[in-house]
Amino acid sequence: MPRIERKTTTPKVNSMIKITMPQGLSNAGQQFWKFINDKQKALGNEPRDFIRSKLIQCFKDDLAKTKPASKRFMETDHDFIQWLFPLETKGVNPQAPIVNKNDHKILRELDGSKSNLMEHFLLFTEFMGLKYTQSKGTFQKVNAEQWRSWIEHPHNNLRISRIITSMKDFGLENVAKDFLGFLKSESSKHEDEIINDQTFRQFADVTRSSCENYWIHCL
Repeated sequence: MPRIERKTTTPKVNSMIKITMPQGLSNAGQQFWKFINDKQKALGNEPRDFIRSKLIQCFKDDLAKTKPASKRFMETDHDFIQWLFPLETKGVNPQAPIVNKNDHKILRELDGSKSNLMEHFLLFTEFMGLKYTQSKGTFQKVNAEQWRSWIEHPHNNLRISRIITSMKDFGLENVAKDFLGFLKSESSKHEDEIINDQTFRQFADVTRSSCENYWIHCL
């Protein structure tokens, strides 16, 4: 049965300048709201503190450069992910906000929250070597080196759990489902090729295990 195309409803990314902070947010919720509005730096364990727009531009500049995938900012920096995809639970960056259910309820109603989170998601999947077409719910591998590097670093699976959960909590569950479906499909196809490649065989095994034991429970 052909897949029914769905319209992309994510609002256009905007800078959210001169808007008022919504009422009812916790301190952490206020912190995240300030971050997505360039009023709060993404503090962390490592010696750098960027406002969101500078952090995003850093990612874009880094992805545009010709350099080993293992040396890219998104691979070497472990603080940013907690700011881009906040959860209700603590991560490895103690300075990142831990938002609660009420924060999610308030923030997911703001166009800027969803559009910014979607921009974060598209940048991260680009880092993985993928291109996501939201209207079709499909992913395409467009950078073999980035994709290979990503699957060679198992710690990224923890990031996947965070991303899927955060996207769902902010009202982007369809995108999270598309992402999970793609990863699940990748782990089960080309088994005749994977069997002769230890790295891909390990990726398939770990991804299948993550899908069954962790990722599906994030939705």
